[in-house]
Amino acid sequence: MHLHRLLLPVVLMALSACAGSGHAPETERLAARQLLSSVHCAATSSQASLTVITTDQQLDRVLAGIARSSGHGVDDQFRSAFARDLIVLVSMGRKRTGGYSLGLADKALLQDGWAVLPVTWNIPAQGMMLTQALTSPCLLMAIPRQHYKGIRVLDQHGRVRLQTPLD
Repeated sequence: MHLHRLLLPVVLMALSACAGSGHAPETERLAARQLLSSVHCAATSSQASLTVITTDQQLDRVLAGIARSSGHGVDDQFRSAFARDLIVLVSMGRKRTGGYSLGLADKALLQDGWAVLPVTWNIPAQGMMLTQALTSPCLLMAIPRQHYKGIRVLDQHGRVRLQTPLD
């Protein structure tokens, strides 16, 4: 009986050491910033998408599409951001009503080499009165230019909405 009392703490310590020896994810804060959030971004598909803009031509196409669909000119802040940062475009796709929107949440992370971008992914509640208008919500973000294994977009509930490997 005394042997059980002596062994129990030893066994529990050994089990907790085994459980704690797994790989803990390497996590650090990532300086991400929102450049643009709009409900008119010229999406050509109804599917959500994640695009990492890597060329001047891609940037020109995205900015021209946003300017065309929103009716607003797009200024040079995006070009200056592209010169030093990686630009990421998150699109919800074409929607038949209003009430959809995207926004960058507060804590972007670099986790095991992946850029993890938390977004507020707003979807109108069932039965809500909505405008009947075609929209295409998008979010344009800048993250530091560096090597990433990939980019992962999480919604406000921690669900992965989009991801793409970059290796």
